[in-house]
Amino acid sequence: HDNLSPQLSWSEVYGANCYAIVMIDPDAGNWLHWYAEVEGTSVELGSFSGKDQGYVGPYPPFGSHEYEVYVFALRDRSNGLSVDVDGPWASIDKITEDLAVGGASNGGNILAMGMIEGQFGES
Repeated sequence: HDNLSPQLSWSEVYGANCYAIVMIDPDAGNWLHWYAEVEGTSVELGSFSGKDQGYVGPYPPFGSHEYEVYVFALRDRSNGLSVDVDGPWASIDKITEDLAVGGASNGGNILAMGMIEGQFGES
């Protein structure tokens, strides 16, 4: 596997200046595999590749795992939200809380959110 981020696209949200992409593995303690803030409403296959670009692809130690990919429409960038990929997170709720108060909007930074699930690994 080439450790390339998947292609994603979504509908534009009025008032959004950027979008945050978050991918977690809830089967592995909410392991964070992807965090990025982008402008526009799509990312191409391989736009992010490697930990230094905020993406580490799925690598379940055994079996298959479910992965959740979230896209948050934000009024403003998160103002330096400190996120380290390839490690556990408390929950998607914690990331949501951090994004909501990030930026200049004081708690109203998230305009919309969507999520898709996928599975990776041996069945």
